[in-house]
Amino acid sequence: MSRQERGPIRGLLVLLGLGFGQLIVVVQEAAPPHQLGVATTGIRFFQSLGNAVGVAVFGALFNRVHETKNFVDSIDIVFAVAMVIMLLALLFATRLRDQTLTSAVVGGGSAAAVSGSRSL
Repeated sequence: MSRQERGPIRGLLVLLGLGFGQLIVVVQEAAPPHQLGVATTGIRFFQSLGNAVGVAVFGALFNRVHETKNFVDSIDIVFAVAMVIMLLALLFATRLRDQTLTSAVVGGGSAAAVSGSRSL
């Protein structure tokens, strides 16, 4: 793959990474202040779990297809399936309830720290 072909791919990967970073912000904004830790940990846990399951599923798919086709065709099929899954995720994301985001960080502290409330 030439250097010129890698540029758009790198750009798309950066955008994808930024999108996952915004997920944390959205979850923290939706959670009550006393549950910020639980919300953040929960989203990271399910991201890690999804990564593990995704690697297992796509690895199994690749191995199954690779038995009958060559390497390049197998990779193409795996990425086509991943694209369909990402399109479904995008469709589901557009159906999410709209929630107005507020400023979670004021002067370097979280909203819970600023308000002084610390209920458990």
